[in-house]
Amino acid sequence: MSLKDELDKLFEDYLKEDDLEETSVTGNVAGYQTPNAFTGDKEENEKKRKKSATSATGYKIVGERKMKHSDIIKHTLGLSEVTYKTYKQDESMSQKKKVNIAIKEMSRKLYEIERAVSQNIKLKTEVGVEGRSYWKATKQRLGKISERLVKIAGSIRELGS
Repeated sequence: MSLKDELDKLFEDYLKEDDLEETSVTGNVAGYQTPNAFTGDKEENEKKRKKSATSATGYKIVGERKMKHSDIIKHTLGLSEVTYKTYKQDESMSQKKKVNIAIKEMSRKLYEIERAVSQNIKLKTEVGVEGRSYWKATKQRLGKISERLVKIAGSIRELGS
């Protein structure tokens, strides 16, 4: 038997020894330290959940937060969804104050939009980006934004009269 044949046989034997049919990769991983994490929604488990949440973490449980009027204005202006009915029925301030605050918030948001537009016009000019290099979807978006601004301008005039 040649040296090459002997080495091949030794290598095959070595590979056979290391073959495993099954293996586990979990090792000695510690379990999760979340007592009562899956206790369900039953009232009887509420005390366990509260005790676990406060003693194990050091935090305290706070009550549900009531929505402030400024939050309702922000939600109404598109940051989140709140119905007109909820907005109108909110009694934290008068209807007149709601309208005035909403106008103030719209003004602030328009300032942010103007700033973004002017920064991107400056960048476009400095870098030399041409309108024909815009993506197709970008051109469509610009058209839709322009249409929306015309509609909004009409609504603003109606709001002002």
